[in-house]
Amino acid sequence: PPQAQIVSHSNGASLIIGETIELVGQASDVEDANEELRGSWFADGVSICPQTLISSDGQSECTYTIEPTTSIITFTVFDTEEAEDSDSIALSLVPSEPPEVTILSPANGSNHNVGSAIVFSGLITDPDTVSEDLEIQWQSSIDGFFAQGLSLDSSGNIEVEENLSEGTHIIELIATDPQQNQSSASISIDVSPENTAPTCAILDPLSNDTFEQGASIIFSASATDDQTPSSSLAATWTSSIDGTLGTSQPSSSGSILFPF
Repeated sequence: PPQAQIVSHSNGASLIIGETIELVGQASDVEDANEELRGSWFADGVSICPQTLISSDGQSECTYTIEPTTSIITFTVFDTEEAEDSDSIALSLVPSEPPEVTILSPANGSNHNVGSAIVFSGLITDPDTVSEDLEIQWQSSIDGFFAQGLSLDSSGNIEVEENLSEGTHIIELIATDPQQNQSSASISIDVSPENTAPTCAILDPLSNDTFEQGASIIFSASATDDQTPSSSLAATWTSSIDGTLGTSQPSSSGSILFPF
């Protein structure tokens, strides 16, 4: 009779449920050439790969996805006289763990402007899946999926720049492994209208006013900004002759005083 042996995995092999594996069997026969032999694969008695001819080097291959109930894999070889031999291995099944997802930037609750690129970065790890086998998606509650088809680096980091429309966005980073285990992380960010420059006006002194050299001058002005509170603005006073004179902080109403 022929001889059959499973060579890709040993008895008691620990495999992840949902993992796709390549089974390899070795066949031989003292009377028949290798390519005259036929091989079949079974999982718990159910055929998982159709019967095919053994290759000239005596090997048979079978691609199989581990199911939650899989316990025994069997490789059976038949010769030209229908004599057969089988080899079986028992499997130790391990549940697949889902990915772990963390959004590193932008910060939760941060504010951004339309037209300004936002840096989105995250860290994704999976205890039983290499990074290149994970499917990664960024999603906005307003703009939908963006920056798709990206890959993680060897450390599990991902980074992309994206412009978003105006509004409060729930941003979600989603990772899916080959076993369809899915995890996600989410943050909320605000995107304000496109940033515009502040407006300002000098109120006093008036143009062409005259002062004696060395006299104290109180400069006054006003400043406003559509996106920024006036008290968060910074005002700088300059002279075409003396250069920078100094800085002052606008009040909450936008008024500015600068004694000089």
